[in-house]
Amino acid sequence: MIPLITVKGEVVQDEVPRTIPNGQLVRNIKLKEGSIIRPVALWNKATTSPIKTGDIVTISHVSPKKDKFLKELSLSTTSRTNITIETPPEKFTTRHVIAAEESEIALTVQLSSNDDLEQFILSQDLSAELFESKNIEDVLESFGDKLFKFTIQGKTIVQLTDEIHTNQPSTSE
Repeated sequence: MIPLITVKGEVVQDEVPRTIPNGQLVRNIKLKEGSIIRPVALWNKATTSPIKTGDIVTISHVSPKKDKFLKELSLSTTSRTNITIETPPEKFTTRHVIAAEESEIALTVQLSSNDDLEQFILSQDLSAELFESKNIEDVLESFGDKLFKFTIQGKTIVQLTDEIHTNQPSTSE
C-alpha cells in the first residue's frame, strides 16, 4: 500500500469541477511547491473546497502516483483528505491599473510597477462596491492614468484606497 502524504504550496491553476462517466466529481488544480508544479485531483467532497488560484494550501492524506500519460507524479485526494487554506499576510503596494477583465464573479486586473506586470483579482466585496452603479467601461475609465494604493492578500485585492493623480510610473512597492 502506498503511504498517504501531505503537500503544501500555492494553487497556480484551478479548474471547474466536472462529473466523470462513473458519476464521481473531480476538480483538477495545480499546486506549486518551490519550483515544482504538481497536478492534484480533488475528488468528490474535496471538489467543494473554497480554494482558489493564489491560495497557499496544505492538503493532507493525498495519494501519490506516477501518471503514465503525463509522465509525472500526480496526487489525488482521499476520503481522509483535509484541505487547509493559509491566510496570506497583507501586502501594500502603489501601482497603475493597466487592464481589467470582468467575469461572472469578479474583476481581474493587471497592475504595473516599473516594468513588472502582475495579475490580481478584486475581492467580491470590492468588485460590488466598484460596480454598484457603473458598467465595466466606466470602471476602467475611472482607473485612467492614476496610481492607486492597494492592500493585497495572496492574489486578491482586498482594498483599493487613495488614488494619487500622476503621469509618472509607479516606483514604490
